[in-house]
Amino acid sequence: MLLKVVELLGILMPMFVYSSDPPKNMHVEYIPGNTNLIFSVPHDGSTNLTSIPIRRNGCKDAEDVCLYPGKDDCHPDKICKVVTGADLNAKVIAQIVYDKYIESTGKYPHLIISHLHRSMLDPNSRGDKAHRG
Repeated sequence: MLLKVVELLGILMPMFVYSSDPPKNMHVEYIPGNTNLIFSVPHDGSTNLTSIPIRRNGCKDAEDVCLYPGKDDCHPDKICKVVTGADLNAKVIAQIVYDKYIESTGKYPHLIISHLHRSMLDPNSRGDKAHRG
C-alpha cells in the first residue's frame, strides 16, 4: 500500500528530499517526519471532482488480464471488481496512532493522506485500476 502512495507521489518526492518545505497539494496532504516510519491514509478522502471520472469495474480479456474500465457487456465471470467505498474513520484512527507514536517516542512519523474519494483514485492499486478501474 505504501509503495503505491509513494509511486503516486513520485513526481513530488525529489522535492521532499531536497526541500525544507514539502510542496502543497490540496488533494494529498503530506506531513514530514523525522523517522523512517510512514503512515498513509489512501482510502478515507471525501473530495469528489467532476473533472475526474468515477472508477469502474474492469473486464478480463482473452488472456484473463483485467482491462480498465471494463465494457458494459462484460460477462459476469470476467468482471474485475473495483472497490470504491471509503475506509471510514481511517483518518481519525491514523491521527490517534500518529499522536500516540509521537507521545511515546518523541519522534515524528511521516503522514500521507489522500483527500480524494476512493471512487476517484485508489492510491495503492496498480496501474489503470488505480485511476480508471
